[in-house]
Amino acid sequence: MEALKRFIWLVLLLFSSNAMAQTTRYAEPAANGYIRLFFDHKYYLVDKNCQYKSIERVAQFDDAKLQFDGPFKDFNSWGKLILEGHYLNGKKEGTFKAYHPNGQLKWEVDYKNNFPSGQWKYYYPDGKPMLVLYYDTLHNFTIQQYWNRAGEHKVVDGNGEYVIRAPIVGYTDQGFRSYSRSGKLANGKPHGVWFTHGQWRENETGALLFVERFKDGQQQSVYYEEPYVTEYLDEDDFSFIPTEHFPFAEVGQKHECNFDNYSGFLEYTKKKFSFLIESLPLERNHREMQIAVLYVVGKNGEPIDAKVVEEPQNLNTREKRRLIEIFESMNYFIPSMLDEEPIKDNITITLTLHQEDDEIVMTGFNLKREKGY
Repeated sequence: MEALKRFIWLVLLLFSSNAMAQTTRYAEPAANGYIRLFFDHKYYLVDKNCQYKSIERVAQFDDAKLQFDGPFKDFNSWGKLILEGHYLNGKKEGTFKAYHPNGQLKWEVDYKNNFPSGQWKYYYPDGKPMLVLYYDTLHNFTIQQYWNRAGEHKVVDGNGEYVIRAPIVGYTDQGFRSYSRSGKLANGKPHGVWFTHGQWRENETGALLFVERFKDGQQQSVYYEEPYVTEYLDEDDFSFIPTEHFPFAEVGQKHECNFDNYSGFLEYTKKKFSFLIESLPLERNHREMQIAVLYVVGKNGEPIDAKVVEEPQNLNTREKRRLIEIFESMNYFIPSMLDEEPIKDNITITLTLHQEDDEIVMTGFNLKREKGY
């Protein structure tokens, strides 16, 4: 709720300011008490004129209570309706419907008190049924029905063979564009052996990433294929069901208009460092520290050189070496661009770390390009 209040406060500030032409505008007033918001493809707020803007939301809100209250509609870059729904006192309530770019219904679900309730039905772009989920009163889901693209009813009443193929929306070190997960369902939950593949191109088997064994929906074991035993894979990229980003619009988090944000490279790199930092062994407790490393990155995105430009204090040799090894795991950057051409550039990554007792967390992350974007 506090994040939502900060978001609405930002909108109100934009309304009341006599902004200069250079001011970033994430929202503007619309007719009849509505507001118009501008998002990228993952529902981060972006500037109205940003080249990566892909969604416009027209929504009603209560400025006295600082919360969404009423209907909203989302449109893509071509003005096509892609999502519509309703808020009641700041919470999702009633029927939500999403649409494919051709106008066909993509999915529909009823929300009660901000959570999906009952059946969530998905459809293929030709209108044929694809998937039916069921959400219980505890907000847990089971997979009830599934039809493949050929129209074969593969999962019936929670039992059968299930395959999800979905795009990866963002960056990966491996360059995967999509993934697939396949296995058996029993009573709507994964059961037995499951396989997850990453794909570089459409309609290919791709690379086997990991194999899992489930019992009644609970993971019993997981085995990673080489080289993915040591490479970082973002678990959020491999959902059992289609990933929907629209709830993130309620957070009101903004993105600067650059390719690092749009491509997901910045978000992925931050999560990768956070994951690697968790296993970092440090001997002393209650420490706040900062480290910065400058990479010289060639036009092809590969680091040519790297050096520590800000070193944390009070670390022994072993701790420093382990920390540097984490930075050395960065073997590729999206190349910097200048005048629409890739260039050699200096890129600095700065981490702020905090340790208390046996837990170490990354409390700050920054990636800065010296010349390009």
